[in-house]
Amino acid sequence: FPTRRSSDLKEALREYLLSVLEKAGTPPIPVEKQSSGSAENEDYLGDKEKPRVLFVGCDEEAISQALSDARLVVDVTEHPGLYLQIAAISAGVPQVGFAHSRYVEDRKNGYVISSAEELPGALAYFLDGLSNWNRALVYSLEKIAAYTDGRIAQRWSDALDAARFGRDQ
Repeated sequence: FPTRRSSDLKEALREYLLSVLEKAGTPPIPVEKQSSGSAENEDYLGDKEKPRVLFVGCDEEAISQALSDARLVVDVTEHPGLYLQIAAISAGVPQVGFAHSRYVEDRKNGYVISSAEELPGALAYFLDGLSNWNRALVYSLEKIAAYTDGRIAQRWSDALDAARFGRDQ
């Protein structure tokens, strides 16, 4: 649940998410600006049977650490951070958020919502079973493959040929 700036919308959504989690019996674990040496959170995160929700700030190290065990990213920023999106794709973690982007595609490797009221449905889409989550993982792996060195070089070559010879790609 990364945030870069405080705003009424973000805080309202955070409170709404907390109430949804409370009703579901899933306690959040605050990890914002937390050192990795916290025994209490290490014990909790080490138990894979317990549900967990992490609220992570915009610190790249905290994001990377959280994604290693994450099942879902909820990003309520108006303009999602590029690092967060690419890191989540690399980790195979689907993303829920308000913004469309070229990295996150609705109901493929993410879920785009237009209001806070849609959040429970988006959470359920990925968390009530594994089929949608697995499809998102496969889609993320395909996205990663599309940006490997060889494929990028081929895209550049095709684009240069098209520009040189006046063809559409």
